[in-house]
Amino acid sequence: MASVVVAGGGIAGLAAAVALSDRGHVVRLLDREPDAPPLPPRYLAGVWYRPSVPQADQPHSFTSLGMNLLRERAPDVYEALLSAGAVELDLGSAPPAARAQLPYDPELRVLACRRKVFEAVLRQAVLARPRVTLQSGTAVRGLLFDGGSPRVVGVRTAGGERVAADLVVDATGWRSLSARWLAERHPSGSTGPADAGRTRVAAYTRFYRLRTDVPPAPLNRGNAAGGLWSHFSAILHPGDNGTFTISLGVLTDDDAMKGLRREPAFDAAAASVGILAPWLAPGASEPISEVHAHSCPPTQLREPDLLGGEPVQGLVPVGDAACVTNPLYGRGVSLGLAHAFRLAGVLDTIPRVGPEQARLAARVTASLMTPWYRQGQRDDEELLGIWRATVHGAPPPVPPAGRLPFSAVAMAAATDPVVFRRAVRVQMCLDEPDTLYTDDEIRARVQMARTVERPHLPGPDRAELVGLVAAAGGSA
Repeated sequence: MASVVVAGGGIAGLAAAVALSDRGHVVRLLDREPDAPPLPPRYLAGVWYRPSVPQADQPHSFTSLGMNLLRERAPDVYEALLSAGAVELDLGSAPPAARAQLPYDPELRVLACRRKVFEAVLRQAVLARPRVTLQSGTAVRGLLFDGGSPRVVGVRTAGGERVAADLVVDATGWRSLSARWLAERHPSGSTGPADAGRTRVAAYTRFYRLRTDVPPAPLNRGNAAGGLWSHFSAILHPGDNGTFTISLGVLTDDDAMKGLRREPAFDAAAASVGILAPWLAPGASEPISEVHAHSCPPTQLREPDLLGGEPVQGLVPVGDAACVTNPLYGRGVSLGLAHAFRLAGVLDTIPRVGPEQARLAARVTASLMTPWYRQGQRDDEELLGIWRATVHGAPPPVPPAGRLPFSAVAMAAATDPVVFRRAVRVQMCLDEPDTLYTDDEIRARVQMARTVERPHLPGPDRAELVGLVAAAGGSA
């Protein structure tokens, strides 16, 4: 069995520790942040501060791909999440699929949970595993190499400790610090992203607690409520223990919306969205946080780090260190969990560190991440292009050649149960995007759906939203 060092204690790093240790490997997880306060997970959301994880105070989608993997590969983690107050939601019976009596799909289950509660449960599961040592307050500062060879044999910490390992897992998030560490030792190594997109979305989020036993309104998106409009998004995510979040997404350069960071402006904007208003009505809920503002990181797909034209041996990225997608689409956690378990499978197939293992890890990463990154690029071009056209008067986006546009599929899914089911399976990362956006049957159904009246989703137009934010004292 291998000795493994995981650099980074976020969800992807914790998942890698679970996946690898459960295969018999000895794991040392180095987390730069201090340890979590000694409280049950449900109480940590408001007191666990993780400066290097700013997205921890944003809503997260714990979608079907990742949750199914936990049920199958780490059932103790899944049961602990339920015990901590996470709620399982069944998308297999969500409308409009339910009205059409489609065959039940047992894979379409998701969890409603706050990110910090999810992470705290996963952290406790890591601590309970005898083959894992979790070392908090320890930042990694560099890689150790086997002489002049392209093989990584450990890491160097900020305190000067040299930690030997057969395999180093980079779980440092979207900054992917191993690229910097590698460049310090081998400046000629190829460490740049294969592709990258600019940060163009700002998210404003507030947490609430229900004051009623019954949700005030339905979840029109199955695992969420809300929608996407021509200049903003407004999404409500149910959480654990009677909590929920509302997140408003806008362009980063939409100056009129910068006032959303102020609570009166945020509350007024959120309440103007018809399907969200009942959740915010007097007596329905109470806010339990301030407004958290967050600029989404650049999307990127990394090539494997290369030395001499070959992937570096003994070093693999996991999760956001390999690929970052737009958090609006809710894919990051599931892809990170899937990546962790697939990398553990690489060690099953090729236990010995060397060029063959490095090449297989690179292929596994590319096969998992590339379809979602490319689809995210297309979705961003369309959605953010529509926003720029509304907000800045830019030309509208050009529909993708040979593929259905995201917006057309979304419109059809509101009334066509087959399109809805297929779209949800893609949204949940169970089926790859091409099974939806290039499928002839779906194309025909989307065309037919254009003649069907779909439910109206009321929300403010551009002038109304700008006026609401300004009137509530939220001018930039």
